[in-house]
Amino acid sequence: MLPHKFSTGLVCLLVIFLTGTLFSQTIVLHPQRQWINYGEGLQYEAQAFSDLGMPLVVDEYEWSVSPETAGTISNEGYFVAGDEFVKASITATARIKGERVSGDALVIVGESPDPEISIVVEPEQAIVEPMGTLTFAAIAKGPNGISLRIDGVRWLVSPRSIGMISDEGVFTAGPRFAEGTVTAVVDIEGVQFKGEAEVLVSSEPTGSIFGTVTDESGSVIDGAQVAVIRLGIPVQRKIMDVSEDGSYMFDNLVPGNFVVVAEADGYIREFYNNVTDFDQTTPVSVGVEEDVTEINFELGTGGSITGVITDEATGDPIEGVSLTAVLTVNPTRRYHALSDVNGEYAITGMKTGSYAVFANKSGYVAEYYDNVRLPEDVTPVSVTAPDETSGIDMALTVTNALTGIVTSDADGSPIEGAIVAVRELVSESPQTGEGFLNQFRHVARTDENGAFSLQLNPGFYLVYTRASDFVPEWFDGVDEAETATPVQIFEDQHTEIEVGLAPFGSISGTVTDENTGLSMQGVRVAAFYEGNLYGYGRKFSAITDENGDYIIPSVPTGEFFVAANADSYLVEFWQEADSLANAAKVTVESGVPVQDIDFTLSAGGILGGQVVDSESATPLENAIVRVERVDGKLRKTAKTDADGFWTIKGLPAGSYLAIAVKRGYEREWYLDEASREDADEIELLDSGSNVNINFTLAELALSGSGISGVVMDESGEIPVEGAIVTMMPLDFAKPRRGVTGPDGSYEILGVTPGDYIISCRALNYVGEFYDNVYSWLDADAVTVETDIVTPDINFNLAAQEEGAYTIKGMIVDKKGNAKEGALVVAKQAGEVIAAEITEADGSFLLHGVPAGKYSLMASQTGYDESYLDGTSEENSKDLSVGDGLQVYDTVIVLGDVTTAIETETMVPVAYQLEQNYPNPFNPSTTIRFVLPNTAQVKLQIFNLLGKNVRTIFEGSRQAGAYSLSWDGTDNNGVVLASGMYIYRLEAQSESGRFVDQKRMIFIK
Repeated sequence: MLPHKFSTGLVCLLVIFLTGTLFSQTIVLHPQRQWINYGEGLQYEAQAFSDLGMPLVVDEYEWSVSPETAGTISNEGYFVAGDEFVKASITATARIKGERVSGDALVIVGESPDPEISIVVEPEQAIVEPMGTLTFAAIAKGPNGISLRIDGVRWLVSPRSIGMISDEGVFTAGPRFAEGTVTAVVDIEGVQFKGEAEVLVSSEPTGSIFGTVTDESGSVIDGAQVAVIRLGIPVQRKIMDVSEDGSYMFDNLVPGNFVVVAEADGYIREFYNNVTDFDQTTPVSVGVEEDVTEINFELGTGGSITGVITDEATGDPIEGVSLTAVLTVNPTRRYHALSDVNGEYAITGMKTGSYAVFANKSGYVAEYYDNVRLPEDVTPVSVTAPDETSGIDMALTVTNALTGIVTSDADGSPIEGAIVAVRELVSESPQTGEGFLNQFRHVARTDENGAFSLQLNPGFYLVYTRASDFVPEWFDGVDEAETATPVQIFEDQHTEIEVGLAPFGSISGTVTDENTGLSMQGVRVAAFYEGNLYGYGRKFSAITDENGDYIIPSVPTGEFFVAANADSYLVEFWQEADSLANAAKVTVESGVPVQDIDFTLSAGGILGGQVVDSESATPLENAIVRVERVDGKLRKTAKTDADGFWTIKGLPAGSYLAIAVKRGYEREWYLDEASREDADEIELLDSGSNVNINFTLAELALSGSGISGVVMDESGEIPVEGAIVTMMPLDFAKPRRGVTGPDGSYEILGVTPGDYIISCRALNYVGEFYDNVYSWLDADAVTVETDIVTPDINFNLAAQEEGAYTIKGMIVDKKGNAKEGALVVAKQAGEVIAAEITEADGSFLLHGVPAGKYSLMASQTGYDESYLDGTSEENSKDLSVGDGLQVYDTVIVLGDVTTAIETETMVPVAYQLEQNYPNPFNPSTTIRFVLPNTAQVKLQIFNLLGKNVRTIFEGSRQAGAYSLSWDGTDNNGVVLASGMYIYRLEAQSESGRFVDQKRMIFIK
């Protein structure tokens, strides 16, 4: 849950300045930090200030939201929230005195799910003087606030310009005023979690602002709030409720100019000094050790517009209609409301003026008062504060839509917050693949009555519904799209359906120590689903409390393998089993709790040692050591401490291999070997230990040709440490590798100039080729030039869905030779679940994948794509893991050497523009072309009238094959209409000019 919510329309403003400028133009957003529910709207305002703190006139602001999945924002700054919990940034940008200036605001959409593990960084908010220091600490909390053991912490600072932070969490501020965040990336049992703290680099905060907020009669206003924000760097912003006597006080303010604003429901918001418009505010100046008093506000009661919204055909009231009143003399000033169950609405807190009133709800034709579609035809509504303007009623016309109710199968009660999503069909018959025209582009959430509405074009749709604590399903009551019942939408009609969801069950039990019999706190218990849930993960988990008890909620109907895992202990499967093969399944029924799934854990063995520099014998900190069972049944990692020591506990008896990697060093297999096939095996007896597994790593070349970049997780927020980046030459030479450091960065230097295919892999992440593809034929080749380091070869890796199974095997050519550096991709129902790079002996290990059938593909530079016992994904052999059975002996034989590789120059011999794929398409398609030599290239999209609607690329490209995508938008980012389009390739080189074009169909 959110720690607190913010009342609608209230304040705490955010300022963003021109980079590197102490005093410059500033854009302020109102409101700044705001909570909003799914599907609701929020009006933003932007105001520019000069370097002296005076309001500036800006003709137009550009609005955007990031990530785009958080919702949409109009050209007027009206934000409509999406359907999933997210923290998003609202940005307003304008050109001021020739410079582009941006201001940001934070919006929190929906309710945050209770995390299994939360990371608290203390102090959560801090002010540090320039060049000063402060120590931060990370604390991991499990259910009920229990403390959890942390295996390791990486400290990060963003932006880096504000200062540095050590491995111990000691932050040293930079020399200039700034603001940013300190992030702790915490490792617990091999899983990473993130916590953040705000930090302000500033002079000592010695100022304060005092005042009162009352109504015009002098009476205290219940629920009034005040916010202040400092103009200039550093930014400082605070918000507070007014006390019972109407007073407020902001202390510990950094000296400077502050915008001060007060608001309360039903009242006209007010900026200091007694103004209601953002562009007329007077900043309050606060000096060193100065207490500024008498910053008082007298809020006037606002006017209001009231009315009733009904269905034009039936006269029935319509609930949930969004009403917007736009001040005609200042369209940036807008007020909003929603109609209730009786169709009644009240827009309050309005200043005197003339307004255009707009009504909008999915499934109805949007209109202005009085019954017009265009803003120029509106009948203005006059408001005089504090009076009510009543009787502004509107009757909306039905348009084509899907409506319905979602309830619980258990008791028929409505389910609030359920997600209803649809896929449009080409025909009435359910299909997969190309039969779908879109991938859930239409989504709605149910209200408190379980009702939903989705405005759709006439046609056939498949409907998918999911909600917390309930089993998801396709309409009508099936778990697969192929067996779903299509729903037809008709012109100017509402198609109504009813959806009943079955409640989830639960799994609970107790974990104790086998030797002592004592309960064990902080143990993670995971239940691995043997089936498949569309849109859900297949691992469900919980952490034991101080009594050793756990409960895994929201578990779907089906069969599970349940395992308990704790540091220093062997993993145990239920019931008292050491592996999946010996485990007993747990069966869960809808709404039924499964109890007494208990575990008694026993201690495991220990491997450890030290990693040092081969020349100086200096201990190497932050080296990554990975150990894996020779049989592929287990893989664990550890990181060395300041003295170079590492330890991995809780290991079962068996034979192990170990490898150590560190950025800037050659990787090394134990004992002093360069490859896995030459590595010495390490024998570990039951509950035994071997802490003499030592490594001496040799430094890599620190100069010459090469590449560099950063590897982050898919969100772009967490750097991936220990990721392996591989450079595969196009001449069948040995690959070169690099490893990322704690900040996710890497360098591979001393590389022979030439063209390379780059790949990246990391534990618990899905490997890929550069840039975000799974076939080397689709990869962007990187050219390494003499004595040049090519920068920004970056990766954003997707986290691998966690399961209990392992797929182990080999990649060989037709002669049986092992192939290093191949990317092995495991797909399930067309979705990439896992991908790994082969070692020097051709081996790969897809560890921790969910149960199910997989299609395996191997992509090796210089070879055609290769599949398990087949020539394509369609005719390849499916590989299944499940029912406790793993796979350890898979072999994929590479196909033929590609034509391009067989040529001496490996350069295409002719220009070629290929047909786009897929075609027809929605939402995007790929266009491939081939260049035989370096050329100036222009790839454009035209409509059938010959008008250029999008330029995909224009610039120079070297010889090679290229793939570019188009998402159906024009040059302004607006989605185009369905229809036929022409794509045209022009290439100009020393050898002449090439022009070709083809047709494609875009379907929405």
